[in-house]
Amino acid sequence: MCTRCHDTYGGNPEKRKWITEKRDFWFDFCENKLNNEDINQLEKTYNVIEKMHTEHEERLKNAEQKITVLQRTVEQFTSQNQKLISSIQKTPVERRPEIFAQIGSASSTISGSATAMTQLGRGVYANPTCPNCGSSIGLYASNREGPPLCPNCKTPMQ
Repeated sequence: MCTRCHDTYGGNPEKRKWITEKRDFWFDFCENKLNNEDINQLEKTYNVIEKMHTEHEERLKNAEQKITVLQRTVEQFTSQNQKLISSIQKTPVERRPEIFAQIGSASSTISGSATAMTQLGRGVYANPTCPNCGSSIGLYASNREGPPLCPNCKTPMQ
């Protein structure tokens, strides 16, 4: 007992007897209530929960890695475009279409590795593209189960 409970109950033989009876009742109850089958079921439940936790941690780790790759891709894309935009300002007007073509090419090259739809979590997808009309969304988040639907034609995106 803690000090306060010992001061309250410890010096009173009647209250000590009452506490001992309650303790003994609880021990008997637990012994009779939890048989081997219950303990086995508890162990099975614990194992399922532990497995779910491990799987969740692995999915979270994978999602974090994918987000890191996407962040690097965006950083590369931004850096490349900043260089090209700065070169536009120094370029004569007649050569600017060539620079714009390079920006488009750089965008395709850099973002090409990240254009496949990636599931980042439950209902969260990066880069879904509609196979029907070609629409794409950078990031899609929804409470809906399954892949996102195209906002234009309502076809499941890939």
